[in-house]
Amino acid sequence: MPTNPNIFPECGGLTNLLKGAGFLMSEGLALTVGFIGALRDSRIPPIARRVAGALTAVAVGVIWTFLAEPYQRKVLAICAILSAFVTLLALILFVRLTDSQMLLLVYVAIAVAGPVALSCTALLSMLPKPIQVRILTPHDNDCRQPEQVVEGTWENLPEDHEIWVTASSADGMRFFPEDHEANRSLNGRWDSSLSHKPRGSEQRFYVRALVVSGEARAKLQAWARDPARIEMAELPKGTLFADRIVMRGPAGCSANAGQ
Repeated sequence: MPTNPNIFPECGGLTNLLKGAGFLMSEGLALTVGFIGALRDSRIPPIARRVAGALTAVAVGVIWTFLAEPYQRKVLAICAILSAFVTLLALILFVRLTDSQMLLLVYVAIAVAGPVALSCTALLSMLPKPIQVRILTPHDNDCRQPEQVVEGTWENLPEDHEIWVTASSADGMRFFPEDHEANRSLNGRWDSSLSHKPRGSEQRFYVRALVVSGEARAKLQAWARDPARIEMAELPKGTLFADRIVMRGPAGCSANAGQ
């Protein structure tokens, strides 16, 4: 199962400040284009510059309001590429065109696409990259081994986030977290024990890599310190599923061995 594409670290205070400043600067650029005229040309009437400024202000406002989230990185990348291409093409046409109506359309395209490209690129540069946590071993459909170890890789994991491993029943109704976080190295690797021993009748069970922080981490740590800990019916709120593999239980392994 691939890494969850929607796991992102939360934006910090500085990032939020930059996003606000970027919004104000982009709106200022839009108004400049509309009411002062970034492209001073006698062929462009004032009304066209005002219309272009209004459209740009709306477009930029939508981008900074609705796309200023880490999970919108793909949309922002497409937006930046397309708007940059439109800007370049429109600039070439603007120099060569003589038809007044087409010239107005091309001017509006330049006035809108340019700030849009800048806004999308600026947002991409400041939004956090997605957290990637993968399980490398064991593999899907492996049998659980004595002293089983789970190993994997991580990228873009903030310092205040941790990786935990949990087993879960095939129906997803029971969870058996490890009693400690995974060991994480600076070279992007992590490992953890897998102490859960499935029941003899179980055909299969899941092993999941979790990303936790804040309250979810505190609850898992409190659970781990409880000597009477038992299975969990649900994981703490805020726990993020990063990756998952399916392993065969005793019944599944014995059935395979008998074939």
